[in-house]
Amino acid sequence: DGGVCDQYQGVPCEFDPSACCYNQQMWCPSDSNCTSDNGAYPVGDQRIFYNQMSDPFALAPFPNAILMNWATMIVLAVGNLAALDFQARNLAAKSGRIATFANGIAG
Repeated sequence: DGGVCDQYQGVPCEFDPSACCYNQQMWCPSDSNCTSDNGAYPVGDQRIFYNQMSDPFALAPFPNAILMNWATMIVLAVGNLAALDFQARNLAAKSGRIATFANGIAG
């Protein structure tokens, strides 16, 4: 009994033939006649979705949090700038005491 696989007429996955994947010929024969699933059924076979940072439906039926992804990258970039400033301040100090004092003032 394949359960969900049998219910949706799944096919062997491309990368893992022992797993059951989305039957694209049946459910999405062309871009204009497609049930929105993007091959993510039941666990997915496509390794990378290249348009997930620009298309809100790239990971359908799963939610695609584009705003959160971009916000995370911006926060990490800004945090990295602060880390570089911290490192430069420590390496430029003449002593450990001055480095500690300078970092305390900088916050």
